[in-house]
Amino acid sequence: MTNTLKSLNKFVVSFFQNNNIEADADWMDSSNQSAVKSLLTKALKCTGQVKDPNAPKRGKSAYLFFCSAMRSKVKEALSPEAKATDVTRELGIRWNLLKEDKGRAKELVKYQKQAAEDKARYDTERSEYVPDETLVKQGRIKKVNSGPKRAKSAYLYFCLDKREEVKRDLGDGSSATDITRELGARWNILKTEGSTKKYDDEAAEDKSRYYLEKEEGNEATPGKKVPAAKKTTPVKKATPVKKVTAAKEPAAKKEAPAKKEAPAKKEAPAKKEPPAKKGRK
Repeated sequence: MTNTLKSLNKFVVSFFQNNNIEADADWMDSSNQSAVKSLLTKALKCTGQVKDPNAPKRGKSAYLFFCSAMRSKVKEALSPEAKATDVTRELGIRWNLLKEDKGRAKELVKYQKQAAEDKARYDTERSEYVPDETLVKQGRIKKVNSGPKRAKSAYLYFCLDKREEVKRDLGDGSSATDITRELGARWNILKTEGSTKKYDDEAAEDKSRYYLEKEEGNEATPGKKVPAAKKTTPVKKATPVKKVTAAKEPAAKKEAPAKKEAPAKKEAPAKKEPPAKKGRK
């Protein structure tokens, strides 16, 4: 509801500003906002989906705790006639100043601690809450548990174990916030002493149970389509590259062996000259 109203306000104010209509302040007036919220609630009822009135309230943020503590002071500082939008704007300015001022760190931590405790309270109550079956059957609220119950943390096991004890210690007049705050304080002491093994083991066992049930549920769910594996385009084999062989140089022709020179012919022996004839006496 809050988110729907915020979206509607954002649209209407933007429309006024874009069309030069000076009515955004009147639109954000608390009486008009209440009327719009009432109309939206009726519209949601017509659709058949309404918020479970018995469901645990969500945890507040540190900023909301700051606003709750400072709203009356801001109203007095501005004027009794200050509009809700003016008060909200001033609260936002003061919150930003608080966050930026290192000297006021303790004050900021106070609101952050309150938010953490309230979140722990919400988580605990939500884990233990069972919605009204009549509302679920009528379709007026959505059934939350559509799968295996989520695993509890070690802190939640501690809260389940010690809640009744803390209630007795604080007394009958204690609120849910007081009980959660005390549980958080005792848990921090236990962690400091290193004595959380019992609850750590229970949380680990419950975590294994959750994943096992989730896996079995996925396998047993009929008609649950398993996403088909993407077809992979076959990779073409690269054509083998032919090895380029260096061209062989033609073998150098062997030089013909030098012809042996013919042996020099033996000179024919010189013919002996015939002896000279003797003259006749």
